[in-house]
Amino acid sequence: MESRHRFSCLHGLEQAGPPADLRRHVTAVVPTRAIAELLGVPAEGHTEFVALAEAAVDPARAAEGLRALLGYIHRLVAACRPGAGENVISGLRAAGGTSGEGIVRLAMVLFFAGEETTKMAMTTGVARLMAHRDQWERLRKEPARIPDAVEEIVRTMGRNGGGLVRYARTDFESRHLVRNRGRHARAAASGDAAARTSVATSAPSASAPSAVRPG
Repeated sequence: MESRHRFSCLHGLEQAGPPADLRRHVTAVVPTRAIAELLGVPAEGHTEFVALAEAAVDPARAAEGLRALLGYIHRLVAACRPGAGENVISGLRAAGGTSGEGIVRLAMVLFFAGEETTKMAMTTGVARLMAHRDQWERLRKEPARIPDAVEEIVRTMGRNGGGLVRYARTDFESRHLVRNRGRHARAAASGDAAARTSVATSAPSASAPSAVRPG
């Protein structure tokens, strides 16, 4: 499914000619079309669904766009019949136990959990490979490594992002970091700590190899 959408979008990118707009022709379209198919959106409705999805995540149009997308999914769920096809909505209809409103909520969760994150992963992956052309050339010569490269890109996305703020309940030590109960110790190779009021933890950093993981 995803391969078919990707091929179609890459063909459109080629036909558009330079300069290449990867986001417009590929990364903003492939994930949305894939999710549309998962939800059972008819092929003739994919273009409309992509437009609604773009509006829903555009800060300038988000309120109106989200209402329009929600309305579309409501109509899609109402029109779907159990077992009408191999898609999420018809499957939930056939399984029973979930109200129409519940299916709409699940569809929206699927959309927001998979659409924007996949766009980000695709765009970030291409940008990183462009910055490290040796890795790009290696993948061209050894395409069997592509699945591992994709996993690495996804694994390291957002690793250096912010973290949740928490208060330490007990004293603990992590390498050169010493955090005291109710205070935050700033990283210092000597072990010296500058007292603060909180502890910031970064869940994405847990995906880093232990050799480079901070703390």
